[in-house]
Amino acid sequence: MALDNLDFLANAHSRLTADEILVQIANRLYDTCQTYGDFIPGRLDEKRLAINISVNKRRDLDSIAETLRSDLDAILAGGVATSAGLLTPRCSVAVALFDANNETPREIVKLCRAACEKISKDASVRSVIVGAADRFEVSSRFQVAADLAHAIKSDALRLELQPKVDTTNGHVVGAECLLRWKHPQLGNVPPTHIVAAAEDSQRLLELDGWVIRNALAFLSSATRAGHEFGRLSVNISGFTLASANFAKWLKLQLHDYQVAGELLDLEIVESAVIDDFEQTIGIMREISELGVSFSIDDFGTGHSSLAYVRELPIQYLKIDKSFIRDVTKSSKAAALYGGITGLAKSLGVQCVAEGVETPAQLQLMRELGCEQIQGWLFARSMPPSTFIRFLAVPAQVHPG
Repeated sequence: MALDNLDFLANAHSRLTADEILVQIANRLYDTCQTYGDFIPGRLDEKRLAINISVNKRRDLDSIAETLRSDLDAILAGGVATSAGLLTPRCSVAVALFDANNETPREIVKLCRAACEKISKDASVRSVIVGAADRFEVSSRFQVAADLAHAIKSDALRLELQPKVDTTNGHVVGAECLLRWKHPQLGNVPPTHIVAAAEDSQRLLELDGWVIRNALAFLSSATRAGHEFGRLSVNISGFTLASANFAKWLKLQLHDYQVAGELLDLEIVESAVIDDFEQTIGIMREISELGVSFSIDDFGTGHSSLAYVRELPIQYLKIDKSFIRDVTKSSKAAALYGGITGLAKSLGVQCVAEGVETPAQLQLMRELGCEQIQGWLFARSMPPSTFIRFLAVPAQVHPG
């Protein structure tokens, strides 16, 4: 059990009030759990409690876990009476079954802590039962984080490229670098898991640096061979963008690889901008002086503030694929998309539609004035060598 907002309550009232809450919640937890069998209570840290319950009789363990989860939900309802009045702590509860002969309590505690961290971000969820899928997700998450450093150093990671296409003539006008990793035990690791592992293990700078260097190496080779396809987009984290000397480091990399800044595009998500707007805009302007362009990735899924779109030195808005998926089915979605493309035009910014998979979506993108598309209708991601051969293929998406 994790008391997610205990620090907030301590700051809003007092440390003594927070201690009152912790003691009462712990007593309720212990009283509830002792009805299920012998138990060992523990305190993991200032805000987290753990209890190991031994169920000796072979009963329906799934049913026991569900009943326990429900009972714990009940004890958290109604708040806690303190000297500062009735307060409602925000708690996350994870219940997991394990066989003492095959699994260690330490692994189960790790599992439950990860589950609590996950549900603490969702106000609609208070408690969960940790199942087999959760166990695999958590164990693979830790393994990915543990192995990431070696993967970066040994070049076990790789990049694939997905073309960006002009909606009017079907010509390739750019590409996006997509991160790939085939883990020796886990198989293909999704890019989101790689980035999450880099964040967990504090290797975002290292990972982003690897991606940028390899993207520039490809651009350098392609340029020398006479292959032209517009800008190559690279996703970077807000942490990397805001890091000290990133602009100077990037300038040095462009010089070392002999790549013109006009060939590189950096994709950032909206939250990377919002977190520290003034600092971020200064860094972006410094990088823009190198000729490097910026894209706002997954536009429409975050804050979507029109104010920062107007102020930031960006050249592209990449509309999230969730909009594209609904745009041919919903007049409201189409109207909203049309509004975004109209806004982009008025600001001199181009729109890139992600996840275009059907001719109907393509046609509507044209009608709404979207300049570029990216998606399976035209091409999936591919290795760099395949992408070079792909450039020689006549346009596969023809003007309407």
